[in-house]
Amino acid sequence: MKNRLIVLMMSIVLLNACGSNKAKNQVLGKNVDNVKVVGLTSMRVNNLLNAKGYLHNIGNSTAQVYYRCLFFDVNQVPLGEPSAWKFATVYSPDYIYEDVSIKCQATDVNAMDFKIELSNSSSAITVYK
Repeated sequence: MKNRLIVLMMSIVLLNACGSNKAKNQVLGKNVDNVKVVGLTSMRVNNLLNAKGYLHNIGNSTAQVYYRCLFFDVNQVPLGEPSAWKFATVYSPDYIYEDVSIKCQATDVNAMDFKIELSNSSSAITVYK
């Protein structure tokens, strides 16, 4: 009986540490240079929330964008400072048919939710969550 309880507890810990959940793509703005975020997921690694998404180019030419992640606690209160803007080049589907993977990791174990922001030098920020 004691061994079964230990195995059950270890299974729960492993599932919690390795579990993944898909988030809905909720667009709070327009596409940036014909680039949008698709396939958002998150998982916990060492009790820190890791956010992952894919940049998809819906245009006919290569696009260059900046992205960053913001993390929130269970009450949607922002945690810490937003991550630094990172640069990404997203090729058109005619050139190469692969989405660009982007990743961010929270610095606070209380992070429960995230948003990804896209920007460029000529348009407003687009938020995905």
